Amino acid sequence: MEHVDKLVQFFVGMVLWMLISSILLLSTGSFSLGVFFLFTFVGLLIMVESTKVVDSTPLWRIYLKWVVRALSVVFVLLILVLNT
Repeated sequence: MEHVDKLVQFFVGMVLWMLISSILLLSTGSFSLGVFFLFTFVGLLIMVESTKVVDSTPLWRIYLKWVVRALSVVFVLLILVLNT
């Protein structure tokens, strides 16, 4: 049951993080997809660590590792494209 609670906590946390990031970026006038992706990626890394289950690894966390790896590659590519 703890796994389901952590999954819900993860999704709610990510939605709130992305909503607050959007509002912050729009209110400062610096919204762009690159900056929003950066904020979302940092939020994803924070939420992954804050919802870690200590005693076991649920199935959704295994898939989440692949999502983090894929987004890490996209992040590096985004940095390389923006710096050229």
